[in-house]
Amino acid sequence: MDDQPAPKPTEVRLTGKEIAHNSAQALLKAIPWVGESLSHFIFGSLSDLRMKRVERTLAELGEAIRSNPAARVDTEEFANLLEKVLPQVSRALNEDRRTILRDLLINASHFDPGSPKWEQANLAANLVAEIDSPGLAIIAALSRCKAPNNFMSSKPTPRIFDGGTEFMKPTEVFHLINYDWPVVEEWTIRLREKRIVGLSSSDARGGFGGLQLTDLGRSVVEWAQRPVEGPHPASV
Repeated sequence: MDDQPAPKPTEVRLTGKEIAHNSAQALLKAIPWVGESLSHFIFGSLSDLRMKRVERTLAELGEAIRSNPAARVDTEEFANLLEKVLPQVSRALNEDRRTILRDLLINASHFDPGSPKWEQANLAANLVAEIDSPGLAIIAALSRCKAPNNFMSSKPTPRIFDGGTEFMKPTEVFHLINYDWPVVEEWTIRLREKRIVGLSSSDARGGFGGLQLTDLGRSVVEWAQRPVEGPHPASV
């Protein structure tokens, strides 16, 4: 009987992403005292937690689509938007941020391929990605204001007075912002720089006057929350 050459073992090649993943784990484990715990959290518990956020969001998206025959997700534009938004969902420590991203996807599920509305949806997704939770809280508070111009005060705690224009004469209706004033002040300035909010004055005692959402800010609000009534953004 002729000797047959032994079969060659199957060659296994790791991708660059797998090599980076393994290297990161090894580096973490090498950190004295905390390395093993960090590695277990980041590549174990944290990974599971992020996946659960994605799974929950997709389940809620699926339910919204199922209950609306006009919705559709079989477009390349929706696939691209989903690819952009899901990593943000996985890292959304704040539940408000997760629901904003979810509702943006639900709103976008009504577009036909090639619709100009896709540009608005993508712009909203890009802006939400750039805004931390305090900034989103400011936008949400302004979206609840009925007056065109409002006053933000640092005292007694950060809040936006609906229609208020003066530091010493605030209105009775206000919307709280549950972050420390230095954070709220910084994010108000950043939102103005992004042209999402406008303001006409600042107060040395801690406040901004003439505060309002710009057209761009209102667009973000439109896409980042599910409409309760009236026409869907895609049909406007």
